[in-house]
Amino acid sequence: MPAKLELGLSLTRELTVPPEWSAHRMGNPGVDVFSTPALVGWLDVLAHECLLPALEAGQGTVGTKVVVNHLAATPIGMRVRATARVAAIDGKRIQVDVEAHDEQEQIASGFIERYIVGSMPKFLERVAAKARGERHEPRQR
Repeated sequence: MPAKLELGLSLTRELTVPPEWSAHRMGNPGVDVFSTPALVGWLDVLAHECLLPALEAGQGTVGTKVVVNHLAATPIGMRVRATARVAAIDGKRIQVDVEAHDEQEQIASGFIERYIVGSMPKFLERVAAKARGERHEPRQR
């Protein structure tokens, strides 16, 4: 049985920033620090993974809003610890607060909104139909 989705549900992860996540590799030549796109992507995955224990079989989440402040540069190869914590629940719309610290200071803070999809197979079929050019009525959330 899934865990109950409730305020305070959290997940913390650590990683060593890999070279492929550098600003240099993301198109900012010579800037070998943890890139903002990679940091935000990692935090978004963390927010999703934080919610997984509370989902029923067949459910999933999709991102609908990202508000993250990248506060400080982190060298490639440095350890980073990030936490995602459920801060608000509005039906299927969940706000997950996120923060990250490297070995010396806080490097990010903000929130990510995730929407709980009742049936991922149905959701993915709608996306596949859209890719095939089939028209459909926009879904009301």
